[in-house]
Amino acid sequence: MQVADPERSRVILIGSSRYTDAELPDLPAVSATVRDLREFFTDPRAGVGVVPDRHCVTLLNAPSLEKAGDQIFAASRAAESLLLVYYVGHGVISGRKHDLYLSLPGTRPGAPEFSALEYGKLRDAVLHSPARVKIIVLDCCFSGRVLSQSMAPVRRSLLAELDIEGTYVLTSAGQSENALIVAGEKHTAFSGRLLRLLWEGVEDGGEFLTVEDLYRALRSRMRAAGLSTPERRLTQDAQLMGLTLNRAVPGSGHRAPSPPALATGPPRRRAVRLSVIPVLAVAALAAWNLRPDPSPHRQSPPSVSQAAPTLTTATKTPAQTPTKTSTPTETPAPRNVATIVGSFDAASFSPDGRTLAISGTDRRMLLRDMTTGRKTSITLAGTPRRVRPAVFSPDSKTVAVRGEEDQTVRLWSVPGHRWLPLSARHAIGTWAVAFTPDGRTLATGGNDRNVFLWDVTGQRKIATLRTDNGWIWSLAISPDGKLLAAGSADHWVYLWDLDTHRTVGKLPGTPDGVWGVAFSPDGKLLAIADGKSKISLWNARSRNLVATLHDGHKKINSLAFSPDGRYLASCGEPDTSYVFDVAARRKVAQYAGSVVFSRDRDTFATVRAYGDVKIWRTR
Repeated sequence: MQVADPERSRVILIGSSRYTDAELPDLPAVSATVRDLREFFTDPRAGVGVVPDRHCVTLLNAPSLEKAGDQIFAASRAAESLLLVYYVGHGVISGRKHDLYLSLPGTRPGAPEFSALEYGKLRDAVLHSPARVKIIVLDCCFSGRVLSQSMAPVRRSLLAELDIEGTYVLTSAGQSENALIVAGEKHTAFSGRLLRLLWEGVEDGGEFLTVEDLYRALRSRMRAAGLSTPERRLTQDAQLMGLTLNRAVPGSGHRAPSPPALATGPPRRRAVRLSVIPVLAVAALAAWNLRPDPSPHRQSPPSVSQAAPTLTTATKTPAQTPTKTSTPTETPAPRNVATIVGSFDAASFSPDGRTLAISGTDRRMLLRDMTTGRKTSITLAGTPRRVRPAVFSPDSKTVAVRGEEDQTVRLWSVPGHRWLPLSARHAIGTWAVAFTPDGRTLATGGNDRNVFLWDVTGQRKIATLRTDNGWIWSLAISPDGKLLAAGSADHWVYLWDLDTHRTVGKLPGTPDGVWGVAFSPDGKLLAIADGKSKISLWNARSRNLVATLHDGHKKINSLAFSPDGRYLASCGEPDTSYVFDVAARRKVAQYAGSVVFSRDRDTFATVRAYGDVKIWRTR
């Protein structure tokens, strides 16, 4: 692994804690964040990868846009090994193209074009830097919405702006999430936890910390604490450069300053929004939120313990009263029979229950034989991102594999241990995959707004199903193979007859798009992840709404029926699964992490975000 060369690297820290415009509240935590970031990156005790003091440009409350621009330009051109640019403060969007602006002390929200740092100009400075690796960190609310694939079409240009060759872009929040300042904490929620990881290291990392190591650990910690979800976008091998020594590795031999203390006292009872500004016709402010401390002292809903994934009933219980637990089948608490250690975030059982496919944050997928325990590792070459959840063919002999936002879906032969010739490709990223019940046809959906049907045996595309204006995020095919449902970004679920390839209707979702669709095993119900907190159950034949289940997630990522159809599991943020009794139309259980059903009713799996996979048995 190549490590950043301190003499040929530059760090640029930009932050604004004071603002002259009354619509932009001051952010005292920003000052402490910038100062402590500088202390780490210039302190020799931090070990390999830090830069000399003269190579760390600090623009805290920059007096003018011109001065900030000059220093950013000069430092960017001087960097040859690593260029790290870090911004923390208010984010403003403005103009016909909804450009992103990074606020400075004199920024006017109504006219940021002349008073704030335009992200496009910062992007250009980074793009033209001769640095081998370029890292941009944006700690402001709007940052994650820029990265999100679910943004409105008018914002797609912003997504393209973040694609800088050889660059890693890390943001503090996901789509529609606010960056947070936790009451009682010295730093912003995101930057404070990032600093702590820099000082303490990452336990499952290598000798040197990479920005990808930091991202995985940071995302896991923030999601577990109920905070905003960091996102990232990368190109080429920017994530592979070692930034600094990993102090969690025994024998690193370097001592760093004490890590920042997170809030530990009694939490404040009410969340206070630090800036409330109307959304203007040409400008909108991404507001920071002051958030109660997500510490263990705070009363929180019951969840799965680390010892066993017991299910918690949805019935409200008084404080200090033990929570009643049960499993979906009303059996005793399950036993953990195996743990697969790693940094995973997705798992799926084959239809015959004999194979468990596991994927995570690297380019590999593991196939575990549930009888022998044997593991087969598949490397998806060419993808710069994590491998997404596997989709098995009905006969369990083929698995469809794709990388996050990749254009191509590839097929792997489980018994043959080889890649099959068919590569299903979209012009832009592919998000959803489904097999027909006979296994002869593969359906894929992508950001080009199309659903493609592929002949698996003939290795060719046989049909193109077009939507009105929506990227395809989820797919499901009815058990009889006659109906295909596609959840899209334009808030509709499109329905096609697979015999005629004609549209037969569409069902409403929400403006947030539809991330999850699933048919019940008997084909009578179609479940739709309806926005952030509801699941709609529709009669698949009559297209009538049957029931609405109130979920409670911030965002629902997927839906799955149990093999017997009795239960419906929803997986969402923050890293939680809820289980519903379909007939009773009520929530009966809650898990930490994602729940994965097996055809064997006595076996299931759970996977925590960027954590281990645990296999459980109820008998």
